Amino acid sequence: MRYACFGEMHKRYQYEKRLIPLYQKRAELLSCPPKQAAAEAAAVAAAVAAGAPAVSDLAAEAPEDAGDTASVATPGLPGFWLAVLERDSRIRATLKDGDRAALLYCQDIRAEKRLRREEGFKLFFFFSENPFFSNQVLSKEFLMRPEGDDLVVSKTIGTDIQWKEGMDLTKSIRISKQRNIRTKEVRVLQTISEEKSFFRFFDFTEVPSPKAMKIMGEDDTRELFKRLSAEYDIAMILRDLIIPRAVNIYLGIEAGESASEESSEED
Repeated sequence: MRYACFGEMHKRYQYEKRLIPLYQKRAELLSCPPKQAAAEAAAVAAAVAAGAPAVSDLAAEAPEDAGDTASVATPGLPGFWLAVLERDSRIRATLKDGDRAALLYCQDIRAEKRLRREEGFKLFFFFSENPFFSNQVLSKEFLMRPEGDDLVVSKTIGTDIQWKEGMDLTKSIRISKQRNIRTKEVRVLQTISEEKSFFRFFDFTEVPSPKAMKIMGEDDTRELFKRLSAEYDIAMILRDLIIPRAVNIYLGIEAGESASEESSEED
């Protein structure tokens, strides 16, 4: 499976360096009260994404009756990052109700190129204080290794999410009671089940050696690469579409790439 080539990675790094100040300004505006953010939004929108609308259009997108929760992370445009993520069909398919509630606390999403010995890149989700976990930053790093002229993912480094008690979105707890027929005593049993969640994106995934893959078996190997491929696809949408085009996506000027592909298939 082809992921990237050296030339593409270098060109992207040079391009992304030029956008960093604009991303910083966008984050500042999102953290401002609505009126202050609207006063400067047009200039930032025009710089980050060509064809952005006027200030009044951007200001109008902020719901007047937005609740306190949506205003905590991005008061300039309450619920900004959740709205952007939901407008991409591929990411929207991974979101559960609990994920949406947690993502209302997302303040910013960034990406950076890996500058160490191994090639790769890293994604960062910044969060305000929230009832779900204590981490302020959740990150996902993709390490790449050369394979011919291309780069392929060798492993990913996720984040150990510090879930607050009873708030783990990746697990569900079912409580049942069991009565002893002889003693009549009742004991409480807890059954923990794994749940699908957007936050599983932050899990750690490592590609085993060819020898280890033989031991794993064909089904387990296929499942591993399926999961890794899905993680990489989401990472590419975040890095190449969501982060640089967030304002236009929020305003509906642009649809997510996966949404466009979905429409083409239906046609």
